[in-house]
Amino acid sequence: MSGLGRAVSGIRANRGMTQAEVAEKARYGTGGAVAISRVENGRQRPTPEKFAGIADALGLTLEELEAKAVAESTEGDDLGGGEVPPPAKELRQRALQLQDEIDRRTEAIESHVEAFDAEHKRAQEEFFMRFVKVADRIDGAEPPVAVEPNSRVSEAAGQIAENRIGLASTGIATLLSGSVGGAAAAGGGLAYGAFVTAASMGTAPTGALLWGAPLAAGGAGMSGGIAVLAGVVAFPMTVLAAGGVLLMSKRNRRQRGEFDAKLCHAEQELAASEKGFESFLEALRRGTETLHYIATHAGHALVRWSDQRSETRCTWAEMGVDDHSQYQAFVEVAGAQISVATVDYRQLLTSSGAELDELKEVVGELLERAADRVGAHV
Repeated sequence: MSGLGRAVSGIRANRGMTQAEVAEKARYGTGGAVAISRVENGRQRPTPEKFAGIADALGLTLEELEAKAVAESTEGDDLGGGEVPPPAKELRQRALQLQDEIDRRTEAIESHVEAFDAEHKRAQEEFFMRFVKVADRIDGAEPPVAVEPNSRVSEAAGQIAENRIGLASTGIATLLSGSVGGAAAAGGGLAYGAFVTAASMGTAPTGALLWGAPLAAGGAGMSGGIAVLAGVVAFPMTVLAAGGVLLMSKRNRRQRGEFDAKLCHAEQELAASEKGFESFLEALRRGTETLHYIATHAGHALVRWSDQRSETRCTWAEMGVDDHSQYQAFVEVAGAQISVATVDYRQLLTSSGAELDELKEVVGELLERAADRVGAHV
């Protein structure tokens, strides 16, 4: 540890501040806590601008911090601006910690995506395609009131969510009114994809509103779920693979310094993506709960309604008001299902800052309103 590092560490501790708090006040930006850690450990000398920021964060002038650093200096300290790479033992420990975090995230993402896939498949089979078969026996069905497509990012998140669900319901009803039910039911997963496409028409793919293919049936499946790891995991794993030999044998200062820089970058990347990672898991969990509710409760409600009806064809005019209401309710449940299934959850993993906040708000509103819509009709 250098004199500067000891000075910063001691003053920070006396003031009861964390490295993250110092980094924020010093305007380090994303991954700043890691940079402050490197300064304290003597592995990095801050630039004049950052030095001034640290001094300000600690409530000192430039001269005061420099004087304290000199007072803490001992023979052999490197205060000349170069980096002192950590020993191999420390690199090994940090690499193992990084791998543990990667493994934790990988396992969490895989398990959440697997659960989402399973409930989405159930919702498709137990409710959606069964409803398509029933709807195919009804001629001239009237869809719910259509909504005008309007998905500008500048709009309130709640209105965006309502527009999205309304568009999905309208698209599904339009496709059903074209007497495609029988052919669609026979087509299975491919037909479900056609409904996904119809329900997605009119949604502008701008800003935070990038809607994708479902993670499960009709979409990318588990392979698509694992693919979202690329931005969060792939680079750190590459670092570890490249440094494995380095950590197993003694290397020179330059090589240790290079690997230290790679590890620091990977640590910063993981720290910066933590909020998006947690947001992804939470959104996927909520989506899974709604799909489970649809598969279980909407599926049962559909069976009860279908059992009360004749299996012969009929016209909309021949049906009663209650049957009209139930049909349209199922259309809206189907619209909620497609809306939940086609959110591009992957974006949450790769977004940050204001973009992530905006995306979280819109996705959160959509998931909440979709769940409310389903609960009101089932």
